Amino acid sequence: MRKTIKHGLLALLFISLMTGCDSRQVIYYQYNGVTVTRVNDSNIDYFYYGKFDPRHDFSKEKNFVRTMWTGLGGYMSGLMVFYPDGKVGILRDAGDFEKFGQDTMLYWWEFDPYWKRFKWYGMVEGNYDSIARIFYYLKGEQEINERQRSRVKVTYPEGAIK
Repeated sequence: MRKTIKHGLLALLFISLMTGCDSRQVIYYQYNGVTVTRVNDSNIDYFYYGKFDPRHDFSKEKNFVRTMWTGLGGYMSGLMVFYPDGKVGILRDAGDFEKFGQDTMLYWWEFDPYWKRFKWYGMVEGNYDSIARIFYYLKGEQEINERQRSRVKVTYPEGAIK
């Protein structure tokens, strides 16, 4: 009896390890010929300038923006702004954002003082055009971008929007 339970637990552990090894999702944001690749891995997101295959070895990339969120009430939120010169800025709203590498085509920023962002948000409300909301909850992100009339094409992996 004990042997059967032990084997059953080992099999269950093996199955859970095999099915849960790669929980990351690759999402693409495209506007005017420019693509940003987002790799979502639970509470950490990585944003890379350019389009990368989902099987790409992202550990070799040196230029990216990383976002993290933790805690009971933690989440990640921001806006991705595509500029006419091909650069992409990520405006931090919530979560921890950090830039890695020297590439200036993709960067993050925030308003200083912080209250100035509300005036800017008011100017783009309802007309995101070259702006996309980035959000920890992908279904919410999609709904906000549709409601705000974003023209940024976002490609989610199959089954990511529930």
